[in-house]
Amino acid sequence: MTLQEIRTWVRQQLREEYSQAFSDLVLNNQINNAYKEIARIGFFLRKTANITVDTSGIASLPANLIAPPLIVRYNNIPLSRETVRTLDAFLPNWRNQTGSAPSYWVFQPPLSIIVVPKPASGTWTLEIDGFWTPASGDTTFPLLSNDSDTPKIPESYHIAIGYKTIMELASMAPEDQLLQQRAAYYSALYNNILQEIISRYRQPIDVRGLDLPIVTSPERR
Repeated sequence: MTLQEIRTWVRQQLREEYSQAFSDLVLNNQINNAYKEIARIGFFLRKTANITVDTSGIASLPANLIAPPLIVRYNNIPLSRETVRTLDAFLPNWRNQTGSAPSYWVFQPPLSIIVVPKPASGTWTLEIDGFWTPASGDTTFPLLSNDSDTPKIPESYHIAIGYKTIMELASMAPEDQLLQQRAAYYSALYNNILQEIISRYRQPIDVRGLDLPIVTSPERR
């Protein structure tokens, strides 16, 4: 479904007096909010992007990345994900280590990572692979703005964007009981789709981010 088709469908499902009550601007905003939510829940949008780490050893992650990243690479070599606790146990001086290339990374909520060792000078470019939500300015996964734009989630779930949009629009008119009943009907359909998405797409992925053991040199074992 295109943005225009979703908008038209939503208007058709609203009560007659509300079919034209919401402008295209309002509808587009709610549609995009629904698009972002479904993409986040389903882990549908995956890509690789570059980030930069400086001598602080801390690299900021893009705001529309569903953190943490799946993989962090330097010069095409994946780094091992660790925790502060593990590093403290096996590399007690890790906070001050510098080097010519990183070996480990630690997720630092909400949207940054620490690399170990850190650059002694200059910056390093890292590749991060992960799941994303649509965002303004994201050339791979942009928000829907033109009428012909199509969500980049599986087509069978495009209708769920319409369901969620109706639910949000109904919240703007809480006094209308008939509209609330209609929204409740679509809420049930929406929740059913979310359960299907979680069972089909999320379960094999939710184990991501488990800590990997540090491989130490023989003299440290």
